[in-house]
Amino acid sequence: MVNNAQMIVTTWGDGFACSVSSPQLPGIVAAYDERPHAGDLFTLAVAAGLSPDGDIDVHLQRAIEIDSKQFFVRARQDFRGEERGRLATRICDELDQDPNLREYADADRYDDALIIATLSSDLIESVMSGVEEHQPLTIGMESSDGSAHYIGVVTSNGSTPGPRLSDLGLDSSSTIGQMFEKLGVGPSAHDHQHGRILVTV
Repeated sequence: MVNNAQMIVTTWGDGFACSVSSPQLPGIVAAYDERPHAGDLFTLAVAAGLSPDGDIDVHLQRAIEIDSKQFFVRARQDFRGEERGRLATRICDELDQDPNLREYADADRYDDALIIATLSSDLIESVMSGVEEHQPLTIGMESSDGSAHYIGVVTSNGSTPGPRLSDLGLDSSSTIGQMFEKLGVGPSAHDHQHGRILVTV
């Protein structure tokens, strides 16, 4: 029985319709006319195999299609969810305006690209808990000067066009900010897209 589940609530288009999925509870297939409340999501999770004594983490993501490529921009919902939500909105705007970012964000075999809005204090392991095995993703974070920076994450153990976490002296308990810092991200960094790194899940 599952003790913790990441509940991904996806909104489609400009309406309120949404769907719910969970990497930990693959049997969940649910759709709503409006965003479900946390209690509804917990009930759904328990019905799908979550322990009644377990807990859930909720992530909101927006699906947008640009040039026949589907992008999912995700933000974790907790006491700092508004901050991540503002960054997620900014990422959506940048995707619309910046073809280089659209090209940079790696897509999976379905041509879907996942970008996760994070805070510098977020733990790498908490960000990766909502990601399925072998799923490529892009992490977005604001630096201290307010500019948005991105790092591609490869989750497969195959050949990787970049370093592993351990190569940077980091592990899954390190923070997103530490990872970006090791990659040279700061107010003086002119390039806002910083290659790719291997993080196994």
